[in-house]
Amino acid sequence: MRRVEILCGSCGGHLGHVFEGERFTRTNERHCVNSASVRYVDAPLPDGAAETKVLPEPEDDAAGAKSILSELLGKKGGQGD
Repeated sequence: MRRVEILCGSCGGHLGHVFEGERFTRTNERHCVNSASVRYVDAPLPDGAAETKVLPEPEDDAAGAKSILSELLGKKGGQGD
């Protein structure tokens, strides 16, 4: 199991974690995000859109995961233990 910290790209604040490798979901990821940092939109996904895996496959290294999160969230994305 790998835990990756999610940080705000603007202020660096802690938003939550992505857990990978627990085998609880189809994508093998579990997102634990602080509710104060989420805006819920009560609408279906647009046509042609689908939920997809965020982190790289397990054979990719932790630096790759950190890099992808940094790109997705702006300037920051760290890895926990």
